[in-house]
Amino acid sequence: MSDILDEVLKAEEAADRVLSQAREEAAELKRAATEEASQAQERAREEARRIVETRVETARAEAERRYERTVREAETAEHEFMRANRQALERIVDEVVSFVVTPEHRRGE
Repeated sequence: MSDILDEVLKAEEAADRVLSQAREEAAELKRAATEEASQAQERAREEARRIVETRVETARAEAERRYERTVREAETAEHEFMRANRQALERIVDEVVSFVVTPEHRRGE
């Protein structure tokens, strides 16, 4: 009977060792999975940051191109206006200067 009890105790000790080892392995697997998930999350954050940075830079460059194009178009329009209306502008300037330098009592003459 003592042999049976010894066998049962040895079997329980062996089962305890197996359970302990299984718990350790499960804890290691959980730690590894948590670390892997954390690294994947960090990689995803970094990729998202790069995507946003690229899109912001693209938008900034496009805004700069549009600004420069608008300035060029405005300058071209200004030059064309001045060229097309030069004589009329000179006539208006001459009239304004004449009005300013002519005394009030002579303006009606």
